[in-house]
Amino acid sequence: MALETTTLATARAKLEAAQSEGQFGVGQGLAVEAEEFARQALVAARRTGNGAARMEALEVLVHAHMITGEFSGQTYAANLAAQDELAMIRRAGDKALEAKALNLVAEVHTWRGDHRGAAQALDEALALHRQASDKAGQAKALRLMASAKLAAGKGNDALTPAQDSLKLFEELGDSSGVELSRHLLNVVFVQLNQLDKAPSRSEALEALSKLASAVDRADAQAWQNSMKDLEKTGAFAQKDVDALIKAALEKDRPSAAAFLEAQGVMVRGAGGAQSQMKEYVKDLCYISFRVGGLGYGPRFRCLSTYKYQVTNDEFSVGALSCLQISKQADDWEAALEYHPGVLDGMLQSGSAMGNVQF
Repeated sequence: MALETTTLATARAKLEAAQSEGQFGVGQGLAVEAEEFARQALVAARRTGNGAARMEALEVLVHAHMITGEFSGQTYAANLAAQDELAMIRRAGDKALEAKALNLVAEVHTWRGDHRGAAQALDEALALHRQASDKAGQAKALRLMASAKLAAGKGNDALTPAQDSLKLFEELGDSSGVELSRHLLNVVFVQLNQLDKAPSRSEALEALSKLASAVDRADAQAWQNSMKDLEKTGAFAQKDVDALIKAALEKDRPSAAAFLEAQGVMVRGAGGAQSQMKEYVKDLCYISFRVGGLGYGPRFRCLSTYKYQVTNDEFSVGALSCLQISKQADDWEAALEYHPGVLDGMLQSGSAMGNVQF
């Protein structure tokens, strides 16, 4: 048991290190090491009958395969690992483990862009969780289901599972689950254009008020902090920010315009062609890559991505992504031509061109 625990802890540490490094270079090597330790932990957990350790080892193995799969373009290893373990669990007749394995299978299907496979696995998982009265499992399956439906553009279908997931996590007192489900529900209401129903709308309005105050005081740090708070809620639309900017410009156009442009906000100039810009909602950007077949795994470098266009000029449309490099970055990383985030910016800008609508 001690060896099993140590091996699993090593596998988890290797995976987390790989996720921090990204899918290139060092991250690849760490992911391969995580795979090996996870396989050993998985075999040991099967022998001892430790279901919790077995599922954790499988999760580490599958996520490590996702990282290596993103680099190689191959998705079969993650799928094979999840499906093989599911088959063994089914032969053993352990319904509780089967439900948890199905959740992981659904995650792999989502990663591969297989909407139908993910939906089928989640339906089966949810049924098993309900038979076992496993509320935690139900809550997770419902959240995954809502995310998949939202990514497929089915906001109305995503609403009920998102609400049910939040309710269950609240009953369980799971603060992490509540935060994730509430954020997802906020995004669903935004997509349905029902902002007033978003559970975190009051927090979003407070953050918007602080943003307006930051513009008035030309306080860049306050602007950045308030923008982070706003994005954390997920309960806002671009029109909220547009209204804030418009009000600030009406008060003092020269000062407000200079401050906003320094924060990376494109301000409409007087007398010239009017332009519009809209940020790509980060949740939708993440989900679109998870289900779109490109193969983004559980670790995701999400940039600030925008689509812009001069009003009534269809040939002026464009998109951009903002990459901020850490002050602690090594010299090679600071050289933009070598930074992995440049590729992420290109991919996310391309996605914004097709998915962001004015």
